[in-house]
Amino acid sequence: MYSRKDIAGSERTSTATAEEIARREDQVGAVVRLLREHEGEDVPLFKIMEVGGAQYGARIHTARHKLGLKIVNRTKVIDGVRHSWFRLVPTPKSEQATLFGEKISYSDPEEVFG
Repeated sequence: MYSRKDIAGSERTSTATAEEIARREDQVGAVVRLLREHEGEDVPLFKIMEVGGAQYGARIHTARHKLGLKIVNRTKVIDGVRHSWFRLVPTPKSEQATLFGEKISYSDPEEVFG
């Protein structure tokens, strides 16, 4: 068990292991890299799931709310099957900082992952 402050500054306790936390961070980084590679383009959900796993929604949430990225999604029903796409909206360079070895919209990885 470990304790750390969340984004609002409240103390949080978790039973997640260091390995679980590292895996989550790796998956967030992989999702961000994939969206960066296709910045401004729709990326199908199955591609996001390939790098972000079944918990892709949590990884997108982290990218949006902890890293400050603007990620939009759209859905469409085709032949009775719902399809989803995600797109990273380009950010002005003045708002970008370095994390995961690339440009994203947040200041310091220590502030994000503690």
